[in-house]
Amino acid sequence: MNKGLKIIAFFKAIRGLIAFLLGIALLIGVHYGVMDAVSSLPIFDETLSEDASVTKLLLWFDTTTNDQFIFIATGMLGYALLRWIEATGIWLNKTWAEYLAVLTGFVYLTIEAIEFVRKPSIAISLIFAVNLLVVLYLCWVLWVKRAKRVV
Repeated sequence: MNKGLKIIAFFKAIRGLIAFLLGIALLIGVHYGVMDAVSSLPIFDETLSEDASVTKLLLWFDTTTNDQFIFIATGMLGYALLRWIEATGIWLNKTWAEYLAVLTGFVYLTIEAIEFVRKPSIAISLIFAVNLLVVLYLCWVLWVKRAKRVV
């Protein structure tokens, strides 16, 4: 297996780990009432109101129910599982995993393109460019594999 595929598999596994840890943190937070405690923080305190993103996050916590947090956490755990399956398949040089990675990559590219149109930024541009390179690289790997099978 080539080095490029190993790097892609490694980063997909890391993304899965991050999603898994966030999902578990949400479930623990719901179980121990952390979400209710966060929603009771003084949102418009002078130190918090200066940072609009913190205020938005706290308002989101205040309007989100425990059932919604559980739903989000379950989705994150499912996402983590998908990433780990994808990473394992790519690491083991499985063609199906490479096709899955291309498919999920196109989903990301679509979402990132929409986000860039809504609110252009250098960060979104860089993320889009990296994901585009990954998808193009995986397409090239699949094309080479197919060409070897035909010969």
